[in-house]
Amino acid sequence: SLGILSPHRYLWEEGFFLSCLAVLQVVEPKIPVFSTPGGNILSILLKLLLGYLLMGYTGGVSSSYYLILLLPVVSAATTLGGLGTAIITFLACDTYLSLLLFVDWSRYTIPPDQMRELLLRLLFLIVVGFLINRLVEATRAEAKKSQVTAEQLAQANRDLRAAEAAVARSERLAALGQMSAGLAH
Repeated sequence: SLGILSPHRYLWEEGFFLSCLAVLQVVEPKIPVFSTPGGNILSILLKLLLGYLLMGYTGGVSSSYYLILLLPVVSAATTLGGLGTAIITFLACDTYLSLLLFVDWSRYTIPPDQMRELLLRLLFLIVVGFLINRLVEATRAEAKKSQVTAEQLAQANRDLRAAEAAVARSERLAALGQMSAGLAH
């Protein structure tokens, strides 16, 4: 669907790379190898490569698809922890900046307002990676707290059932004692 909205004329290449990214996103959770740490890194690097190729075919550093680099950054932020997120975010920024290598500097320059735009795009990737990672870590901490609370509640329920059983035994023994005392009289 992104290919239909594209302002570019690179329909075949654009559609191919967008389709590959879409398929990867959909099948990734269904393929067991991507559930391993190494497989997870592989899928993130594939997203980075496909995003790079897509941007390369659709205008390079000025591509409208620069936000596609959020896919590997968000994937890293949700699965790799702080250091992994920082590394992948750095790679995404480096990938984006490497598109500048293909600019014919004898014909083009980057005006100051465009340099600011370039830096804002990089900053955006960094901020999103950091915020998503913080959100995931907070969610994991809350899930851990909930798990501990659930375990404590389960233990309290087991203790309560044991206490109820002990009270019921005591009541039966007391009744038996009263009946024995009545028979002895």
